[in-house]
Amino acid sequence: MVISRKNRGPHSLSGHFTRSPSLHRWAQTGLTHLPTELLCHVLSYLDAHQLVRARRICKVIKCAIDFFELHQYTIDLGFYQMYEGQSPPGHDRSPVPVATRRKELRQFEASWRRLQYRHRTTFPLPIAGPVYEFVGGIYALTGENSLRFAVLPDGANPHSEEPIRTWDFGVDTASMIDFTFCPSQDLLVIVTMTADNEPHAYDLHMRTLSLNKPHPNATLPIIKALNKGEGATDFYHAVGPVKLQIMGNYLALLCRDTVVNSEDIGDYLQLWTWTAESGYGFVLRFEESINDFAFISSDRFVLLADDGTLEIYSFGGDKQSSPICMAKLGMPKLMRDWQFADAFLGGNPSPATVGMSATGYPWLTPHAVPDATSSNGSSGDGRTQFAPPPVPTFHPNRDDQLIAIHVTVLRSTNETDTHSFVYFVMRSTILRMEGVYQDWFGGPPSVSLYGLGEGSKSTPNHAHEHSHNSAPVETLDASLPSGSSSMVEITITSGLSSLPSSPISSLPDASDSTTDPDPPPSLCLPWTLWGPCTHWFPDALHVDWQNSVFGFRTIESINEDQDTPLGGYFSRKPRKLRVRDFNPNLAFHYHGEDLEGWTGRLVKAGEGESGSARGGKGWGVEIKPFVDPLGKGLSYREVESEERFDVTEAMMDESRILLLRRRSENGELEKVDVLVM
Repeated sequence: MVISRKNRGPHSLSGHFTRSPSLHRWAQTGLTHLPTELLCHVLSYLDAHQLVRARRICKVIKCAIDFFELHQYTIDLGFYQMYEGQSPPGHDRSPVPVATRRKELRQFEASWRRLQYRHRTTFPLPIAGPVYEFVGGIYALTGENSLRFAVLPDGANPHSEEPIRTWDFGVDTASMIDFTFCPSQDLLVIVTMTADNEPHAYDLHMRTLSLNKPHPNATLPIIKALNKGEGATDFYHAVGPVKLQIMGNYLALLCRDTVVNSEDIGDYLQLWTWTAESGYGFVLRFEESINDFAFISSDRFVLLADDGTLEIYSFGGDKQSSPICMAKLGMPKLMRDWQFADAFLGGNPSPATVGMSATGYPWLTPHAVPDATSSNGSSGDGRTQFAPPPVPTFHPNRDDQLIAIHVTVLRSTNETDTHSFVYFVMRSTILRMEGVYQDWFGGPPSVSLYGLGEGSKSTPNHAHEHSHNSAPVETLDASLPSGSSSMVEITITSGLSSLPSSPISSLPDASDSTTDPDPPPSLCLPWTLWGPCTHWFPDALHVDWQNSVFGFRTIESINEDQDTPLGGYFSRKPRKLRVRDFNPNLAFHYHGEDLEGWTGRLVKAGEGESGSARGGKGWGVEIKPFVDPLGKGLSYREVESEERFDVTEAMMDESRILLLRRRSENGELEKVDVLVM
């Protein structure tokens, strides 16, 4: 679907549409004879795409849409794939005229298009530690036995000289290994390691973000992770890194390099519904390394192996059913003597996480005013009540977003010879590949599920084994220990019970004199089937894409001083910033926009900065040490800043750019500048 400029209406969606019969009948029964005000009111129930299609019915309806500000505002929001943030509870932003809101949206998009910020402020750093988080417009970092939170200025408050609000919580940072939070649910989750004599590996503390008290919606104030007896093991011992993510009522914890029974090392993913006493809860064990994971919808998450393989899992449909692997997506083949060394992914916001200004939580928004519940402007729970911001805020559409996947490859005979890349893919593309996989192989990877043992709790935490090998793993059978009330073992095999012969026999022939002999037929969807939907770039080793992607945009600093990998990263030479916008509507409507003052460029799908099209396909380029072409399948708009900044890494969200400067001697933060767009 394409958006194009039409007369007075700034944008319209065009494409392979047929005129809706229902809309024609609508017009023929007298719709066009309604008073203008009533006709515009009827049309206000349509979304952006429906409004654009309705413009094609007749001139009367076209004029009603083109000359009514609310309809144009709706189309603008659809074109930019944005939605307007909500007002705080009890407040209404309706007095703000639609024309003002539309003007603010256009100015907001113009600031990103030209990379011209409205205001710049420096974030004070009285504390600085190795663990930080940036979610929903709130930046948090660890200090000595404390966590500091700061609500950063946004488009509604661009000229604030300091964070809108800061607060500290005392925590035991000696045992804390990770934390995250969700402003829209007033939820703070802190992960701590347990003592060696405890029968579980981690404690997850469910707190309120506003007051650091036990969360009222949490079933338990402390959730125990990797409990003894939840798998075919006597004991878990945490030694590796973890990743924590919240997705609505779901909470997931990835534990890497966990020692089992004092000898085996494995990776585990534990998933809960933290608000339900008899909800969903499972533990998944992986035979081979899992580097990262992320929720990609309300019932899907994706796992990323160290070789770059993506696995799509479905979950939550049945409390007694474990997450099921629905598809596996393979990576491009490498030349002989090369292998994948590392991989991780980034993408914001997660499907159920929204910013503070999108939800309008009164304790997180500015403009304090007295409230009837308290003489000091505080509500009964001790939180200050606030008036709504004077202008709207805008946030990326939740229907889709960009995901960044960073991969590193190395030469087996010379491990110092490494190359890093980042490729981008739409979340909708990954979800669509599930259907492509099942069409190709005749169904998802087969699942062998064994029943509950006697005495299982109503909220089981099931343990499952997963393998990335192409051959099925041997099904294990373990019995429950005497007196145990937990589920001990369920095994999921990784092989397919049967494979259609035609797809396997028609797998692309990637034989090449520079490659190793092909392994047995893989259960992964071939790269040639989904690689054309990606876009690859060379990358640096120290770029953290977790917070450098938001919606359809990416941010990075351009380091022109790369004498040495580490010295170049900490270089004091000022750097430009680069923003790429992969919103497909912008590429299709490039020549219809107001590009005054814009110095960027449009890169269409199939074009690249280096490399040549392979085999006349036009979807990828050849870059060593890869044998398969690397995708160039996404169009994007790119702009570089004229100003240079003192920065080592850049982060972003919907309305801010964070510029982080780290010290070369220890890597700790020295300062953070906030650019408000």
